[in-house]
Amino acid sequence: MATTKPPTPSLQSQTDQLLADHAAVVRYIEFMRTLQARVLAYEAQFGIPSSEIHEAIDDGRLRETFDVTKWIMDFEMLSQAKLLEQ
Repeated sequence: MATTKPPTPSLQSQTDQLLADHAAVVRYIEFMRTLQARVLAYEAQFGIPSSEIHEAIDDGRLRETFDVTKWIMDFEMLSQAKLLEQ
């Protein structure tokens, strides 16, 4: 049985895919910058480093409000993304 090669994508479709990939990378970078800025703003607002959020809740320095919950989610997302980038 003869093996056939899959058709080679056209130059236009390859270019379109590269542009789409580039746009996705740009969106990811912008999202990460926005996420980092939000985490830093929460740290400034509450005067506590993100690494101490759970400890601060446990010892009563911080109440778990809606804003604190958003901060935790942003910090966790940022931490996970940094792990994946390594």
